[in-house]
Amino acid sequence: MPTDLPIAVTGATGTVGRALVAALLDGGHRVRALVRDPETSRFADADGLELVRADLTDPSTVAAAARGCEAVFLVWPFVKADGAEETVAALVEAGIRRIAYLSSVVADDDPSRPDGAVEKLVEQAVPDWTFLRPHGFMANAWHWMADLRAGESVQAAYGAAATAPIHEADLAAVAALALTEPHHSGRRYVLTGPAVITQAEQLAALAEATGLPLSWEELSPAAARERMRAVGRPPQVVDKVLDYQARRVQFPEEVLPTLAELTGRPGRTFATWAAEHTPALRAALKG
Repeated sequence: MPTDLPIAVTGATGTVGRALVAALLDGGHRVRALVRDPETSRFADADGLELVRADLTDPSTVAAAARGCEAVFLVWPFVKADGAEETVAALVEAGIRRIAYLSSVVADDDPSRPDGAVEKLVEQAVPDWTFLRPHGFMANAWHWMADLRAGESVQAAYGAAATAPIHEADLAAVAALALTEPHHSGRRYVLTGPAVITQAEQLAALAEATGLPLSWEELSPAAARERMRAVGRPPQVVDKVLDYQARRVQFPEEVLPTLAELTGRPGRTFATWAAEHTPALRAALKG
């Protein structure tokens, strides 16, 4: 049941955070959206929604914004965990005892990412925590926009790499449960979408939704590596991405039942995501 205390959402203007704000408001909860600039956050006025200026890199602003809240949805969108300890401590100082943290499926096995480190900090800091460990996001398709604006084709390797990406609204639905129900405490939820789909099939779904002649142009791994490095992606990141995609050609991701078990319904398909985002996709491709 909704309470009189608001729920704080960090990363509120992000892909998942914005969907979570909507889900919580729809559930009758008060929401305190932590944003860097309330004037440019593009939230419509809504009963129960409060916009508060805060910056994850400035723990004092996070503490001030979270004080008086019932729970916090935490994201850490940085490539290193530097500063996370101070931010988590600031939440504790503000009286927060429940945190749902947007982590990653690789939290346990990739020490170069901050997810596992932040999980440990949260687990040690608060008695009531839930970790959301998604595989890929459907919204990662936005990464192709620069290619598509340049020539209506995506130039990349491993078009046959098959994953089970999750819709941001489905991930937000699980986060809302973790923030508002007591029996999710101490759980690590690994989450996928409802179906396996290749990279090339995702692009085909975007083409069908937008009516544009989008196509996949397969590159060799070496050519893809050179191209990714040329746009400034760190070599170690490029290698990990390509290695992961190569594995998913031979070993597609497994669809997990977690989302349906928690929400009582199947997840949204990639075709649904593409249809929902068609106006924004068309606008982006004309930009």
